[in-house]
Amino acid sequence: MQIQVSQFTKNIEKKSSTGLKSGNTNNFFKLIPLKNLISLLFCVIVDVCSFSQNLVPNPSFEEYSLCPDFPGEVDKLIGWWQPTIGTADYFNSCSEHGDSYSDVPRNIFGYQNPQFGNGYVGLLAAFYFVNQEEYREYIQCKLISPLISGNRYFVSFYICLADSSNWATDDFGVYFSADSLYSSSWSNLNFQPQIENNDNYFLTDKNNWIKITGNFIAHGNENYLTIGNFKNNDNTDSLKVTNGGNLNIGDYYTYYYIDDICLSSDSLTCNNDLGMNEEESLFSIYPNPSNKNFIIDLKNDLMNEITVVNSIGKLIYKDVILSKSVIYCEDWTPGIYIIQINNSNFKTKLIISP
Repeated sequence: MQIQVSQFTKNIEKKSSTGLKSGNTNNFFKLIPLKNLISLLFCVIVDVCSFSQNLVPNPSFEEYSLCPDFPGEVDKLIGWWQPTIGTADYFNSCSEHGDSYSDVPRNIFGYQNPQFGNGYVGLLAAFYFVNQEEYREYIQCKLISPLISGNRYFVSFYICLADSSNWATDDFGVYFSADSLYSSSWSNLNFQPQIENNDNYFLTDKNNWIKITGNFIAHGNENYLTIGNFKNNDNTDSLKVTNGGNLNIGDYYTYYYIDDICLSSDSLTCNNDLGMNEEESLFSIYPNPSNKNFIIDLKNDLMNEITVVNSIGKLIYKDVILSKSVIYCEDWTPGIYIIQINNSNFKTKLIISP
C-alpha cells in the first residue's frame, strides 16, 4: 500500500519372503515382470499427480522478478497483480531496506514470519480515508488451468492481522471468475465470492497464521482468482482491537498478511477437511489419530459407500453406511490412511497410532 494520506516420509526397511531389504532395488525390480512394472509406475504417477496439483501459481509468493524495496510492489511478484488501483504490498526477506519497509519478518506494518518460505503479501481489507471514501486492496492471479463445470474444488490460505491494525473484520473472501477483474478505482469490487469467511469469526490474531479453508462447485471455465474483502463499508463487520494504529494513516484500517494459497480438486492437496463452507463437507472423523475405533459422522441421511486405503493404495476397508458409524481399527497397521466417500474427490486423512 502506498500511503498518500498521511507443517511421512517412511524410511521403511522392506523385508519380504525374498529376503530383500531396502536399497537392494536391482534384484527387487528383476522379480517384477515388465508389464506389471509399467502398470505399477503408471499408477504411482497418476496417484501422485491427482494428489499434488495446486492450481495457484506461485502460491507462497517465493518467485519474484526483483526484491521488494517499498510498499506497493506486488508487480515484482511473478504471476500476481493488483486488479484495482489499490496498492497491495509484497514482503520478502531479500529486501535491501532492512526492517523499515518490505522486509520479513519486520516491516512497516508489523512483525510476522512467513507461514512458508521467505515471502508473503499484505493488503488493506477495510480502510477509511479522512473524507470517508472507501478503500480496498486485492491481489489476483491466473490459475494454472481453468476449472471444470460440476467439479468440487477445495481452497485454503493463511491469514494474519498485522500488528499496526486497529480494527479486525470477518469479511474476507476468494472470488473465481472466467475473466480477469479490473477497476480504475480503489473502492470494493462488487462481486459475490465463492469462498467466504464465517460471519462473526473475526480475524483478530496478530501472532499466529490462521488457516482458512472452504470448498465450492465450479460453474466451469473459472480462470482467475481474486482475494480480499468484497463488501463496502456499510456491509463490512468490524471489531476494535488493541495495540494498533501506530502508522498514523487514519482512525480505521484493517490490514492482513496473506500466505500459502491453495486450490485443488483433491481435498488432500490443500489439507482441506472442513472449512468456511462447512455445511458442504461430506463427513467428519473422530478421534483422529485413533488406535481402537473411530466414528464417521456423515452430513446426509443417504446410504454412502466408504472406502479406506493405506498409504500405498491397498484397500483396507469398504462398506455402505448410513449416518453415524463406528469402525474398528485395532488390527490395522499404524500409519496414514485415506478415507473416501462415494468415489468423490473429497478425501481425508486418518492416522492410526500404535
